[in-house]
Formats: sequence, structure tokens, C-alpha cells
Amino acid sequence: MINRVYISHCEQDESLAHELGRVLWAVNLESFSSLSKKAEALSQAELIKFGIRHSDCVIIILTREGVASPRVNQEVGLAVGQVS
Repeated sequence: MINRVYISHCEQDESLAHELGRVLWAVNLESFSSLSKKAEALSQAELIKFGIRHSDCVIIILTREGVASPRVNQEVGLAVGQVS
């Protein structure tokens, strides 16, 4: 069963990610993104790894900006690595 979803997106797609998060919340699914929660104790890489490892699935918002984003590409690679 899916309870937690990690949303991968670039900064320019923040509004799309927030809207998706609201829709997921409406159907009782928790969502997480590396841009939505800043933890000072964790580096960006650690935050991404934690979010992906503790999610049941990953949704990737791929726009032109997202394809060129190093962070989105890192998140995709980590998500694929979790499956392999």
C-alpha cells in the first residue's frame, strides 16, 4: 500500500509540486520533497536520500527545466538505485 510519496521537481515547478501535494493530502497520502522541508541538520543530499528511502513511491515532475536540473537527475538516480 502506498502511504508516502516523494515528489521530485525543480525550483521552477514548485507550484506544480505544491498542488500535487495538496491533491495527495486530500486522498490521505503524505508527500515529501527536498524543497518543501529544510532540515538544518541534514545536507541536501542526505535529505534527498532520506526522503526517497522513506517513501513508498516517487513521482517525478519533468518539465524542460526539470530535465536540466542536477538535483532532479540526482533524485531520479537515487530512486532507480532503490529499485535495483
